[in-house]
Amino acid sequence: MQSIQKIEPWYEPSDLLKKKVEFKCEMSREDHGFLCGMLRNVKPKKIVEIGVAEGGTTGVIMQCLSMLNLESSVYSVDLNKNYYRDHSLRTGYEYEKLQKFIGEGVKHEFLFGKTIAGRIESIGKNIDMVIIDTMHILPGEVLDFLAVFPFLSSNAVVLLHDINFNYDHSFVTDRDTVLRAAEGVATKLLLMSVVADKYINYSDIGMGNIGAFQINRDTDKYICSLFMGLTLTWSYQMEMDIEQEYRKLYEKFYDKECLKWFDIAINNNRQMAGHIRFAKIGKVFPFDIISDRSCIVLYGAGVVGKSIYNALKESQYCRIVGWVDKNYGKYREKGYPVEAPSHIKGMEFDYILIAVERQKVFEEIKRDIEQNVGGYSKKIIGPIVSW
Repeated sequence: MQSIQKIEPWYEPSDLLKKKVEFKCEMSREDHGFLCGMLRNVKPKKIVEIGVAEGGTTGVIMQCLSMLNLESSVYSVDLNKNYYRDHSLRTGYEYEKLQKFIGEGVKHEFLFGKTIAGRIESIGKNIDMVIIDTMHILPGEVLDFLAVFPFLSSNAVVLLHDINFNYDHSFVTDRDTVLRAAEGVATKLLLMSVVADKYINYSDIGMGNIGAFQINRDTDKYICSLFMGLTLTWSYQMEMDIEQEYRKLYEKFYDKECLKWFDIAINNNRQMAGHIRFAKIGKVFPFDIISDRSCIVLYGAGVVGKSIYNALKESQYCRIVGWVDKNYGKYREKGYPVEAPSHIKGMEFDYILIAVERQKVFEEIKRDIEQNVGGYSKKIIGPIVSW
């Protein structure tokens, strides 16, 4: 029977650091208490942090290790070179500010621009602790754990943040986060499915937002179950080069049975992706107005606009000949091919589809198009959703 234990929180490292300097962090005080309690309990010599964001937690880790007088090595890995919430800032920018307030003696290295699959071999074996705080949606944390597992020491601890993401984030006011929360189960799935000794500090809603597991001799015995778990529906698709990076690593360290399930997961999810995205917009997309093979200009790059763009670009139903938004600049910084509304004048299309949620906003955009772009009243349709 798998054991579930509690860890005594240790708040002093993060509290002391916050007294010295203000800093941003996506972990709460309770999360840091659990993290530092686990560090004090395990006393790891080699640590890998996957998912850095602004770097506040990196600072707390280093403060904690310094207070424990441990001569540890810490490797902080993130695919993003720039902070994912604000691309004008570097990933880990808060830690750069915190360094001067933290004692010396602990080796630290940032490794940005590649996934953990592309970094783990250079980091090497005998890792005593891994801290995973990445996507929270499938395949996310499951992929990353499988990448680091062959490099762990025999009794290594894996700490997972946002294990309660799907519940906690359902009550925030930001609509993007609420919608993402429903799919935010990757971390919890990994914690529940892996065969290991579990650490969870229970709260009023069942569990806190951070947990951990310590691998044992049965973890490897049943590791193929996690590869089978990857056949669940994914919430995002990997770029082909990243997909191959993980597969090449798995091929070196896992047997053919595990690889078979990974390939099945990749192929099935690739085939499903376009159909799922198209089905998601089925209730709100005006199929009764927009005929098959139409050319459309999509106006709006918010939640609805992104959903429609992603669905249509992978289907053969309609062709998007332009995507515009007044705030096109911020979307282009994130890699979306969004243009200014003025570009509509040079496009040939059948419809302008205004992807908004409220009738009032639709009317405002429609007036703006008619006044500043041209008289396209008969070609403008929307809103997608009214409430």
